[in-house]
Amino acid sequence: MLVLTTLSPAVLWAQTVLGLSRCRWQVALAIKQWKSGRDVDALRAKAHSPLAEVGLHGKWLDALLLARRMRRRLGDRWGRLEQERLATWGRVWGRLKDARAPMMTGALLWQEEVWETCLKVLAERPRRRQ
Repeated sequence: MLVLTTLSPAVLWAQTVLGLSRCRWQVALAIKQWKSGRDVDALRAKAHSPLAEVGLHGKWLDALLLARRMRRRLGDRWGRLEQERLATWGRVWGRLKDARAPMMTGALLWQEEVWETCLKVLAERPRRRQ
């Protein structure tokens, strides 16, 4: 890897520059995974609108909750830079993708006997014109 800087070695040592480069790369990867894994580009709202802000905040909250869950399951030191990486965040997020919706909606706590009533109410709702 070739890392260039305009700073002199007296200001910043080569080891420090390499460490900062590694951290910056991890941040760039995390943002890329967040954008692709959360379909940020598919956000259906106008730019700079309150709805877009709420949508983006929700996606950030989702990412933070998943990271917290991953740390609980895999250990607090998982994913840190100073150790060998076991897997990527994106791979683990993908595995937890199916578990996200029930966690966020509380569907795991829903009572099975009321499902039929809920579906009946949804079927009777008038449809919107498109």
